Amino acid sequence: MSTSKDSMSLAASVATFDSTNWIMFKRTMTAYLRIQGFANLIDSTYKVPRPLEEREVSTYNAGPGEDAKTKEIYHRLDKIKQKSDDYIVNNNKVMGYLTLRLVPSLQAIVTEYHTAREVWAHLKTLYGTPGTALIFVDFMKVINWKFDVSHDPSTSISQFLSLMQRLAMSHPCFTL
Repeated sequence: MSTSKDSMSLAASVATFDSTNWIMFKRTMTAYLRIQGFANLIDSTYKVPRPLEEREVSTYNAGPGEDAKTKEIYHRLDKIKQKSDDYIVNNNKVMGYLTLRLVPSLQAIVTEYHTAREVWAHLKTLYGTPGTALIFVDFMKVINWKFDVSHDPSTSISQFLSLMQRLAMSHPCFTL
């Protein structure tokens, strides 16, 4: 289990999202959420646990009772309640993580939604789809790319591969 200090240093490694670096932010935030055990909360296929219904709350509040059937019902409701409570706590944590890694001008987006999944989907819709101009700029960078002899070649290669990856994600005709 990671300590609070470990968690803070990991959180600092997540790119701060400023609306221009979606790919880097997506990669580092997803990795961070995986390490923390919360990546499923931004996954569009994740099934949110249901809270107890009103009639179930009164049954739950009455306690386990004496007979076996009442105890069984109580324990089933307790599991449902625990899953729902855990989801609420974990969702709030992810909402906090997202808020901390957005520039102040984008932090209001988090307050507009109730779940981390909704925030993530909104960010992905707004910033995850490159426009034609960005694709063209990336394409021009690729065709004009050269090794910078004054720098470490691994850095140049990494930048080139990053550009190619962005192009491949934006249009199927670009592949690595």
